[in-house]
Amino acid sequence: MVSVRADSHDHEEDEAKLKTLLEGAVLYHIPKSSSSPVVQLVHELSLQSTLKIDTLTFEFVRKSDDYAANNPMRTVPALLLKDGTLITESGAIIDLILHEAGGLTTTSPVARAKMMQLLFFSATTVFPLASVTYLEWLKEKVELQDTYRMQTSAMRFTGTVAPFLKSQLGKNDYFLQEYFSGPTAVDFMLAKPLGNAEKMGWLEAFPEIKAFLQRIRSRESYAAAYE
Repeated sequence: MVSVRADSHDHEEDEAKLKTLLEGAVLYHIPKSSSSPVVQLVHELSLQSTLKIDTLTFEFVRKSDDYAANNPMRTVPALLLKDGTLITESGAIIDLILHEAGGLTTTSPVARAKMMQLLFFSATTVFPLASVTYLEWLKEKVELQDTYRMQTSAMRFTGTVAPFLKSQLGKNDYFLQEYFSGPTAVDFMLAKPLGNAEKMGWLEAFPEIKAFLQRIRSRESYAAAYE
């Protein structure tokens, strides 16, 4: 089974299903934010001509009353369907896209559970730990940084999170490669917080994860999502 697309003889039927639900939908996106993994998946699936990717700025999302009318949470990613249904949270949007693409229909329950496990782990553990701490790391004045948070986060990441991810990656090029033949939404989801972790020096003891991150960055879809 191909990672982000169903390995099916009914591929044209799958694409028709996608267009039925996603035609006219709008995906709200800020480059280099938590919406980037979703946009990368959209490009991997060649859906960028089916739904509209509306690229915004942090200032617009924070201050625009028009955006708040659609999404009171003022967050990205957010997917606004043609019928007015709003879906937020990266994992939920990814699950919808994969469901409509048929990307999980032929997988075993265990393979789907493993994918959900790592998607949730990225959203609830890796992202808050790495990406939120990265915002502290970016502060120019050391006295403004929450040094305790930075130190404890680094210890937790290098002590438990990274070793767990290393065990899940194994000797493979991508996560879940025992179930899927190439990169999946899990890889795109993890690349965002792992990129932040790398910049803070948290991956120095984990060359396998650094090599994985480079493989994701080398894909054309990465540039489309982050630049």
